[in-house]
Amino acid sequence: MSTQRPICIMETGYLTSGQCYIQMALKVKNSSLIEKYSKKFFAICTPFHLNANLENMTLKLESKNNSLIKMPEEISSLDTAIKWSLENAHPNSTNNLATLSANSKIIVYNVNHAFCDGGMFKQIFDELQKSEFTEPKLNLPLTFFSTYVDKIKSAEPHILSPKNPKFTHFQPIKEENSKYSDDNIEIVFSEINAEDVFNYENGHINKLTAILTASMILSAKALSDYNDGYGVQAAIDVRRYMDDNIKSSWDLNFHSGNIGIDCEKPKTIKELIDGLDDKLKYEIKNEEWLNHTHYLLLPFLNPGDKRYINFDDYGLGLYLTQMGMFRANEDISDIMINVNQENNVDCIVLQSYSFICGNKNILRNHIIFRKTGINSNLAKRYLNLIDYCIKNFKLDSDVHEFISLLKKINKEN
Repeated sequence: MSTQRPICIMETGYLTSGQCYIQMALKVKNSSLIEKYSKKFFAICTPFHLNANLENMTLKLESKNNSLIKMPEEISSLDTAIKWSLENAHPNSTNNLATLSANSKIIVYNVNHAFCDGGMFKQIFDELQKSEFTEPKLNLPLTFFSTYVDKIKSAEPHILSPKNPKFTHFQPIKEENSKYSDDNIEIVFSEINAEDVFNYENGHINKLTAILTASMILSAKALSDYNDGYGVQAAIDVRRYMDDNIKSSWDLNFHSGNIGIDCEKPKTIKELIDGLDDKLKYEIKNEEWLNHTHYLLLPFLNPGDKRYINFDDYGLGLYLTQMGMFRANEDISDIMINVNQENNVDCIVLQSYSFICGNKNILRNHIIFRKTGINSNLAKRYLNLIDYCIKNFKLDSDVHEFISLLKKINKEN
């Protein structure tokens, strides 16, 4: 096995100027599962068999002998395990695009984001729990740009930018100690029982993505004062548009696009959530990610194209990635997903997912930040307000009065 192809334009950033690595940590109930799961990881995860040559921008698939990196036994929490992996088992952007580390209870998959996303994490998670296993034939990963290149180029470019003033922005602080430190990797996260979410009903959280979006928006407005719009940029798994015979392929390492979720001048919480939910459904139904992708690629495909707008700096944008549910059997007792952005970005990310096991249904939210002007204390205060919204929204509340309430809560904490 030794084949190669050019590195796709959508992979370049994660490998070069905007290196980004994502982690999936699992806690197992039986230590014998570590060896079983590690063999599956190495067999099904293409990045373990890839090399990226950044000089001539080629990606090569070849057979490799991968080994499990030993993690200290005293590590017992998933966030600590992820931190250890980032400090002691960090992948690189060339010949080790992924690593796997473990002790007797926890296993951590750490991989370059160019070749893995939330949809792939879910596929791996489900495959690990299957009793029967057939080792797949691995191929060079497909990219959604090459898969949809004709549709992308034929789509009308629709503006999508975290700097767009129609979206909501977060005002960075100007403290000397606000700079993100590589020496102190902090994972800012929270856990909420699903039944504590304000509109949980019959085992289901209705309009969860819209609720998360509304919570991000109002909490940012409580901490900032830009008098801007009501909206965020969001990730979408584009596998949903594929035929069933390909959407579960191990070749679809990264197949995520971008959409915009916004609402104009809502008066009440209900108007805000319903408006955001309507826009979300519109963007999904009309495959707006194609239009947005064309817009984002205009500087590369058509340099100087006047349809691309260079917005002025307008605070930090908000970005949502909602990965859905991870449903476990009796073998896995917990999961944690994390993103480690290596370079400064102009966004604050809310990453959200649910873990379901037996009677446990947990909504876990992370704040991902990497920018001078944002520190862990501010990220925690922001997440506290988001969680308050998720649990305490009242649909008939006035939007501006609710923002005032959030400001008061922030001052008290």
